[in-house]
Amino acid sequence: MTPPVLAVEHLRKLYPVLRRRVFGARTVGEIRAVDDVSFVVQPGECLGLVGESGCGKTTTARAMLHLVPPTSGRVLLNGADIVPILAGTNRAAALKIRRDVQYVFQDPYLSLNPRWSIGRTIAEPFRVHRHVPEQDWEDRVADLLAMVGLEPDHAARFPHEFSGGQRQRVGIARALAVSPRVLICDEPVSSLDVSVRAQILNLLVRLQEQLRLTYLYISHDLASVRFVSGRVAVMYLGRIVELANTEALFDHPLHHYSRALLQAIPVLDPAATPAPPLRGELPSAMDRPSGCAFRTRCPAAAPRCAAEQPVLTGSPNGRMVACHYPR
Repeated sequence: MTPPVLAVEHLRKLYPVLRRRVFGARTVGEIRAVDDVSFVVQPGECLGLVGESGCGKTTTARAMLHLVPPTSGRVLLNGADIVPILAGTNRAAALKIRRDVQYVFQDPYLSLNPRWSIGRTIAEPFRVHRHVPEQDWEDRVADLLAMVGLEPDHAARFPHEFSGGQRQRVGIARALAVSPRVLICDEPVSSLDVSVRAQILNLLVRLQEQLRLTYLYISHDLASVRFVSGRVAVMYLGRIVELANTEALFDHPLHHYSRALLQAIPVLDPAATPAPPLRGELPSAMDRPSGCAFRTRCPAAAPRCAAEQPVLTGSPNGRMVACHYPR
């Protein structure tokens, strides 16, 4: 079997909760934003990471690249742990990793410098990484703009002169400027109109095939996840509760939370009967329920669910689910 290009092992990110006092602060708890997350991404694959807002998807991605320091765990790129390298002082080694793994942010307007032209924005990685001769910067910027469906004269414009979809194309072009092997796409279409979303998704699919990229695609939009992903990992309250091939998950989800997510997808038939919403509210990440964190909202909860935390285990067909009583 082909070794994975990216492997996450027991990744955790905990945030201490402090109570302020006159003479300092005291830790009164912790928020388990990411709690023992593990998965692998094969070369050329697109793995979708889904879940409702606040489940830890973005924190997982940012901890992988040390944009927020992880509390513990390993992130293996081609078999080498990159966490100590990104946390260390060897700038050359860290830049090599950042050339291999790039990040496409959710809001393209906030991730672009409003005072910089588009050309300067895309050329900034050339200045930092020094992998392109300076005399070739202008031509390379034009090539990247064409690759994402923009015109060469757009390089002289500024972010406020573009639509949301065009700004996201610029963000993708900037990520591609260092010829990465892996792209982490964090909700890349959530802030765009529906008609523009399809264009960006088609662009991502085309670039993956053309450049042989590997994607970690993060979203709460299950329709876009189904379109671009070959496998899907479902996340709830900092943990992965199910991992399966995309079609298998959509045809028959095993975890009750996965089923609830699929039932929440809007149906265009006005005569269709909507599925009943999940009962209860999302528990606090600082005060998780005992046992299975989903048991307070699960229709199949039993006494065992409160006493024992389910472990993500595999089945004969390759699926993985963390549930005592899967569907």
